[in-house]
Formats: sequence, structure tokens, C-alpha cells
Amino acid sequence: MTEPTRSSSESAARLSPSIPDAAGKILAKLRNRPPVDRAFLSNEGFRNTVHKGQKGFELGVRLTSYRSLPLSCIEGIQLSIDGQSVNPADIVFILDNHCYKLDELPNCSKIWWFILDSARLFVPRESELAPGEHEVEGTLITVEPYVTAGRFSFFNKSRKRLRLETEL
Repeated sequence: MTEPTRSSSESAARLSPSIPDAAGKILAKLRNRPPVDRAFLSNEGFRNTVHKGQKGFELGVRLTSYRSLPLSCIEGIQLSIDGQSVNPADIVFILDNHCYKLDELPNCSKIWWFILDSARLFVPRESELAPGEHEVEGTLITVEPYVTAGRFSFFNKSRKRLRLETEL
């Protein structure tokens, strides 16, 4: 008696897990990973620093939109540290090592902030921020160009208690 022949799909099933098993493993990994923090204020990059010879502090920020935007879509940034508001005219927005004052952003329609890229805000200051934790509040104000029902400003507020990083 001859041995029955196996189909290629039966052979493949013996060599690799079935598609439902593989999909189940992928879904289990996705369910168990921590959620992505889409807040404007980043948990990393909060430190005293010197930028172009000027003392101050910087902090990491992220784009809160679900789509990348040209910098001209940033209508404003509001920031406060420990309850003290920062003058928006003092803030330097840094993306890909290029620096912009906030009033320059409306003219930056060809420079894009991609959703996976972090940016930094530098704020000049005479004295360093004290070591330890600080209450940081920030608001990113954007216009989303693909919203066609009119011009709407989106206010993306973020509040975090951040620990000042120290240089090693």
C-alpha cells in the first residue's frame, strides 16, 4: 500500500504555527505593551542647559496630532513651570537641530513636524531650575489643514510633574 501524499498546506502547517496562533501571539503582545503617551510634554529631556551661549532649560515635546503637520500649522505654544508662565516670545522651538522663534513658525510651511519626531523647547533663564521635580504645563495650539469645515484651533493641553535630568 502506498503512503498518502500530503498537500503543501499540510506540510506548511507542520513546519510553522497556524495563522490564527501567530495572530493570537501578536495580539497578546499588543495588549500587554504600555500605551503610547501622546501628550504634548515628553517625559524625557527636561534639563538645565546652555543654548547658543545662553543659559536656560529645555524640555522635550511631541506633536499631538495623528498626522504630521507643517510648522506653519502651529498657532502657539503656552508653557508654565511651577505655576509661572513663560513668555511665548522667549521660547525657542528646536526641531532637527534647527531653531525657530514662535513668531517665525507661520512662515515655515515647507518644514514638517512628523508625528514620530520629538522636538525641544528652550527657555532662556538667568538662574538654573532647582534640582528635583517641577510642575510643568504646556499647550500646543494647532490648526489642522485637512479639516475642511472651517478654520479651527485645537488646544492640546498637557500637565506633568517632571524630574529635572542631571548631566552625568
